Amino acid sequence: MNSKEFEENLQLKNFDELEQEYQKTKDFFLNLIENITCEEVPQRFPAFCFCKQEIRIKFPTYFIRIIDNRIDYSELENLLCGQGNFLIYEETNVVKISSLEPVHSLAIHCLESSLTENKELSEKIESILTKRKIISERCVSSGHYIIPMQIDENGYIHIQKS
Repeated sequence: MNSKEFEENLQLKNFDELEQEYQKTKDFFLNLIENITCEEVPQRFPAFCFCKQEIRIKFPTYFIRIIDNRIDYSELENLLCGQGNFLIYEETNVVKISSLEPVHSLAIHCLESSLTENKELSEKIESILTKRKIISERCVSSGHYIIPMQIDENGYIHIQKS
């Protein structure tokens, strides 16, 4: 599966397949034994090279959307502290369909290392929000697993071991 196909298949019904592709790709690059160039990466894998310094492997995940609520970023961060690996950010361009009026929307992007862990984290977050009477919805998304790399004099990728 290449990078474009990953994006085209980013639907809940395909999450198990996308997770398998992510895990295979991650294993391939963490144990790289084949010569491969940056140009080949997005053609062969759900990944791409960023600034010729890192490989970014796409993985399926969830984000939790909170729309038009009175909770702010710092309150939300404190409420979810210690629950797992996530990123909170303000979504732009979220509008009311009827009036196209902008609405305040915060997103909590789950960034654990597997689909199972991201599903568990999203459920945990939804449970906490529900107890606080904060209305939310779970949405499909993707994240990037980052592997540092270098390019040799022949244009081939070499993984930097930490």
